[in-house]
Amino acid sequence: MTQKTTIRTLLFTTAAVLGLTASAWAQATGASTPAPSAEIGKGLLGQTYVGVGYGYTDLNNSSVNYQGLRFSYNQPLNTGFDLNLDIGNAWSSKFSGVRTRQQSFEAAAVAFIPDRAWGRPFFSVGAGWFWTKTAGVSDNSFLYSFDTGVEFQATRELSITPFVSYTDATSLHVNNKWGYGVKAHYWMTDQWGVAGALGRDNKSNMTYSTGVTFRF
Repeated sequence: MTQKTTIRTLLFTTAAVLGLTASAWAQATGASTPAPSAEIGKGLLGQTYVGVGYGYTDLNNSSVNYQGLRFSYNQPLNTGFDLNLDIGNAWSSKFSGVRTRQQSFEAAAVAFIPDRAWGRPFFSVGAGWFWTKTAGVSDNSFLYSFDTGVEFQATRELSITPFVSYTDATSLHVNNKWGYGVKAHYWMTDQWGVAGALGRDNKSNMTYSTGVTFRF
């Protein structure tokens, strides 16, 4: 087994362990998660949920685009503090007969101001790992990110979140970028929700995404 495969396996295993540990720690420390029916009027901050999403990135001044799938898990640790785990898998359209494939894992600590009827300001710090492969040539890098914004409660079921972010894969400098955009989430039932987002980075690349969430 190669060193890169070992690192990747270790990180994905760590993600699962972190999720289970966070859930157990939250229960042990008395961090309460109200019943979904009592929380339908809130967005995603402070909720225990899993999410699956699809994204499409249109690269500026290029015929190449990216598509990707993303899995996320969010666990409240205490009032105003969440742990978010994120796994991504993306692939480019073909160029010169080949594709670029990317994978990532990231864990983020999210701090926010709760219990505001109009919205919840937040700030998150994340760290993880990023892998890329093109025509059999692979590379990988440590990854870190910062995100900030406000989750506005537009209606009882709908939340809208403008955000600003910075992401850098330290060994792959083509990936460091500022980004900004807006996300929306709508709870269709006590447990099921749908999400959408529109984002733009400092290289004028546009990303469109959609997904579903399940709260428990």
